[in-house]
Amino acid sequence: MENKINIKELCKRIRAGSKSGAIIWSREENRHFISNRHWLVKFDELPREVTIALFSVFCKIPNVGQSFTAQAGVEHEQSSPINFNKIYEPDNQMIIGRATPFIKDLGNKLCARVVSFPDHYSIVNEDYMKLAVDSSEIRTSEKNHNMPVYLAEGDLLILPYREQDRGDIKTIKDLLIGEV
Repeated sequence: MENKINIKELCKRIRAGSKSGAIIWSREENRHFISNRHWLVKFDELPREVTIALFSVFCKIPNVGQSFTAQAGVEHEQSSPINFNKIYEPDNQMIIGRATPFIKDLGNKLCARVVSFPDHYSIVNEDYMKLAVDSSEIRTSEKNHNMPVYLAEGDLLILPYREQDRGDIKTIKDLLIGEV
């Protein structure tokens, strides 16, 4: 089985999220979901390295229909399971886009990649895009820059940044003329 997810980067994100941010591990039927609330990865079969990283945070494996969360080093078992399957039911009209060479500096050591779609663009955290082995094909379900983007053949979902600076919108549109 070929990995579409960068396992080393995912394990790094799991460890970092459990200490200073948030990490969620949910199991539904034969599927595992891992998230930090900004990105979401799904696996039908967890790679050994990922299982070890998650076990080092939670010290147990969730049963089917069970979810664990760790926020700033404190672990919790969710009283009701988190249903991530709903997120992975986008409409059939997926729009294909691609990562452009343009990076937006968001300050505080954060950078975002401009992702171009035929009728719009999205701004996606550059570090989160490293979770995909190949980020050449990016998909979204609607013509809206706030909709999630899917990488790694749909196994990785990333929430884009919400565009706030209206001046950036014009600048990015001018840069993207002829890009797609």
